[in-house]
Amino acid sequence: MLESAARGFVRADGRRHDGPKTQGSRRAGRTEPPSAAPVRRGMKEKRSESGSRIRVLVVFEDGYRAYRETIADALRTLRPGAEVTVAEPDAIESEMARINPHLVICGQPEAVDSPRVFAWVELPQNPSRHASIRLDGQRTEASNPTLEELLTVVDAAEDLIRVRPHPDDR
Repeated sequence: MLESAARGFVRADGRRHDGPKTQGSRRAGRTEPPSAAPVRRGMKEKRSESGSRIRVLVVFEDGYRAYRETIADALRTLRPGAEVTVAEPDAIESEMARINPHLVICGQPEAVDSPRVFAWVELPQNPSRHASIRLDGQRTEASNPTLEELLTVVDAAEDLIRVRPHPDDR
């Protein structure tokens, strides 16, 4: 039973789907689904010269758990060198004290002052509201930012770690 499930599944129209095409098929040379290609291109593993990794805290309330987990999983996949932690808003202060994040991605405005947080992204759950991005003291707004735009913030925060590492990160 598990072996047949791993090989493929039956679509709603009754046709069998056997997963991504591999060599020898009409799409010879493709070993992964087309949707995975952009993910592979976006992958980076960066580390500051001090060897520390960027620490990211993703905070959304439980009503937006899928949103929170999807953002965290995307960051873990596309930035495998990042240490990504998820939390609910009521645990933000304790998580910030525990992991000392360099970047916070949150559904709420910046409420906790931390000199070690190089960047704070407020991603409102309502896409009609602008996201607020603070990076190294500079504030900007973005209209419904894409994952690629979030990755740019991650990379910029990581660049700041390289330039100005905190004594605890050495």
